[in-house]
Amino acid sequence: MNASATSVKRRIACLTASKEGAGKSTVALDLALAWAGMGSRGVVIVHLDTLWRDDVSARLGLHPSLTLADVIRLGELALRGGPRPVVPLSQWGVGCLPLAANADQAARVTPAAARRALDRLSRAYDLILVVDPVSSLRGVALRLATVTMEG
Repeated sequence: MNASATSVKRRIACLTASKEGAGKSTVALDLALAWAGMGSRGVVIVHLDTLWRDDVSARLGLHPSLTLADVIRLGELALRGGPRPVVPLSQWGVGCLPLAANADQAARVTPAAARRALDRLSRAYDLILVVDPVSSLRGVALRLATVTMEG
């Protein structure tokens, strides 16, 4: 499902809302499933939740061990010849990437590092960014997005 960056237009959608519980994750999942069904690449939901919740993976039947914090760390290693991170996809072509596994890991994700990692991921996958209103990563997500949906 991967394609070269030159042959596929990168697409990043950002979903955000003014409060918690507005349905961002549900909309992201529905959008990702529809998008993956029509596209040629996998779709990854990146949940930029500062409380490191992951309420989408279980609905996809996934148990991700990879987080955005891991992708940042592995991406730095890949630049030095190490392994490249691969996001596991469900049978429907949708994967989920939580922000972090715990509060300490989440606190170490800087906006600059997140931007570089999301840019690298967008070369292999279409991305749907789910951002909470108080996240320090909201500005990065909105700037990277080619489509923004606010509720």
